[in-house]
Amino acid sequence: MPAASLHSTARELAIFYQMLLNGGVYGETRFLSEDTLRQAITPGTEGMDHYLHYPMRYAYGFHLQKSYTNAKGATIYDMGSGASDQAFGHYGMASSMAFATPRQIWYLPSPVTA
Repeated sequence: MPAASLHSTARELAIFYQMLLNGGVYGETRFLSEDTLRQAITPGTEGMDHYLHYPMRYAYGFHLQKSYTNAKGATIYDMGSGASDQAFGHYGMASSMAFATPRQIWYLPSPVTA
């Protein structure tokens, strides 16, 4: 599952993430094998993201929850302190983000500008 641009409604994105949380199945249709999904959320690399300018953890399809301590000693969670270590998702264009844990789905839209 390579990263790519996604254009969808919040509802469509929620359906996509629900399919992921259902092990690759939505309704009665299997879209991804369990092995493909497992690979998509398996940690692949971790380190400084030179575009975002802070440490990130990546799977083979998604960003993974990462916490680190900044220079002021504060703990920073890139998917928020309420997300578990099992959280996965992806940052979108203009600062939007969607991610899920085994129990919840979050979508954080970017501000709309005219």
